Amino acid sequence: MFKLADPSMHFIQKNTTILLAATWIMVQAFLLYSTDINSSGEAYKYIGQAYHLIHDHHVDEARYVFYFIPIALLAVAQYVHLQFIFYIGIQLLLNIISAVAFYRIADFLFKNKIASFISTFIFITFIPYESWNIFLYTDSVFYSFSLLFLYTCIVLDDAKKSTHFFRVALLIVLVFTRPLGILYIPALFAFYFSRSKINSRVKIFCALFVAVLVLFAINYLYQQGGGDMNILFPQVQGYVICFQYSSISPNAAGIMVSDNPVKDLIVYIIQNPLRFLQLAGLRFLSFFNLCRPYYSFTHNIYLAINMLALYFPAIISLLRFSLFRSKSIKHLILVLFVLFIAGVMLQCDDFNSRFIMPLFPPIILFAMNFYSKNGWNKNILQPNA
Repeated sequence: MFKLADPSMHFIQKNTTILLAATWIMVQAFLLYSTDINSSGEAYKYIGQAYHLIHDHHVDEARYVFYFIPIALLAVAQYVHLQFIFYIGIQLLLNIISAVAFYRIADFLFKNKIASFISTFIFITFIPYESWNIFLYTDSVFYSFSLLFLYTCIVLDDAKKSTHFFRVALLIVLVFTRPLGILYIPALFAFYFSRSKINSRVKIFCALFVAVLVLFAINYLYQQGGGDMNILFPQVQGYVICFQYSSISPNAAGIMVSDNPVKDLIVYIIQNPLRFLQLAGLRFLSFFNLCRPYYSFTHNIYLAINMLALYFPAIISLLRFSLFRSKSIKHLILVLFVLFIAGVMLQCDDFNSRFIMPLFPPIILFAMNFYSKNGWNKNILQPNA
């Protein structure tokens, strides 16, 4: 636990910005030096769509509308002949801005410079998260906007009109950065409902409207999808990790294909309940397990140490410090956890654990609440906070 009597702690308090900035630079330099810019794999899809955007003034497939912001940034990079350096620079800029936002979230929650510093230090040195900054993918941009979204919901003052504008603006940005951004729509509505004093019937009506909106967006996404966006494919093939065969053999029993992908998935699950529950359980475990059999032994040991250092303290923190009393936790962050987990259980987990990464900033904060001597500011834990 942290004690300010240690002279080194006083040094950290006075030099927080310099220490964190130097650490961030070293981490990013290490990543660039050790692995270089990654333009393979999924990057081909986004680079290709950026080409279409420049020359045809639209994306080639409708589903890429949900990736439009990263594609547009790649298009700008190609148009001004800066190629990949521009896009990596944008990712790094957004990453450092989101790191500042993370520090301010920690400072708002802990009211303790040491706890805020250590939380941010862990965040900017968490390689599984930071490594996506050198990929020409959509993930780094999405993670940064996700964290900025959390900042507007947790730190900014509800009394200011600009706060609500920033929240909605970032929600729109998230939706058009990655399809996972759709999950932030019900989370933001739940966040506002928890603070609203409107009639319960109106809340129910609004909740139904949001549910229909989200289902419509998901349906549209999968209707426009190609081979890698088939809602039934992970179920039929028995995927736990997307496009990676598991011990569960393929099974097409009960498959029905219509113009309503969500309905098709529901029908398949109803007709194959035990198979789905088995897959869902394995996907749940995979979602939280950062280790992979195709990683090296050293890589998996590093990931295991991180999981032990963060998961168990975070869980104990939730159980022991009554964080559920905070509406920001109960009606925003935990709602996002449920939605992300449900999304993976209904489809499949990512090859490199990308789907859980937007949740690691809150996990780090939960863990630090356990390690910190006083935990979060008691005012944050008031029922109306």
